[in-house]
Amino acid sequence: MSRSLASFLIFLVALAGVSALGVWWLGADIASLAIDDSRRNQPYYLIHFATLDDPADPYFRLLNDLAREEEGELLWRGALLQLRSGRQADEWQDVHVLGFPRGANLVQMMTRAEFRSLLASQRTLLLGTAGDPVDLAATRYLLVWLLQYREGSEDNAKSAIQNVLRTAAGYSGAVVWNTRVDPFGGSDEWDHVVALSFSGPGDAASWLNDPLTVTEQALARKYFPREAMLELQSSELAP
Repeated sequence: MSRSLASFLIFLVALAGVSALGVWWLGADIASLAIDDSRRNQPYYLIHFATLDDPADPYFRLLNDLAREEEGELLWRGALLQLRSGRQADEWQDVHVLGFPRGANLVQMMTRAEFRSLLASQRTLLLGTAGDPVDLAATRYLLVWLLQYREGSEDNAKSAIQNVLRTAAGYSGAVVWNTRVDPFGGSDEWDHVVALSFSGPGDAASWLNDPLTVTEQALARKYFPREAMLELQSSELAP
């Protein structure tokens, strides 16, 4: 074997090793974001779920400070009113939505030692998306529907979601998000998030109790082995 060929093979092995180390350190989804031009260089959003035992805990203040250092900003924050469906573990009391000018800014934040140390102090769920939210800042009440696709059913699942949403407008509901998400860490891995804004809890309840909504949700569940729906209120409305 020639010396040049041997050197090239050693380079490839080293490159593979560095790549594997990067995936181990960053996580597969963060590593994917870091190398994907279509997401890395476009606006990107982080939906951060947590439940703080102590309301005075500086966790979210520190999170927002770290985001600002990477050109991120807090777009919306909400508190849980009730869990409409799901398990007890899905009762996330606090939700923050952070926006970044580029996916690369989020990668920078999430790979910092300060962020990893902060994350280790709480049970959290982190979901990322390149999908732009619609009128999120003006949203007072939000239903957030977290979905996990059944393997091989993504196309059918998206069609089923549309069928569920078609009655929302009749109850002042508006789609804020209907997008695939990247799971960046936490106790669960979700594939899709739907967020619907309503003028108040009454309209949200009326939509959920509409017989057509109930029927379409029941039909959709065959494509989702897991789901959770959280009803949230903007923290700006909290007393």
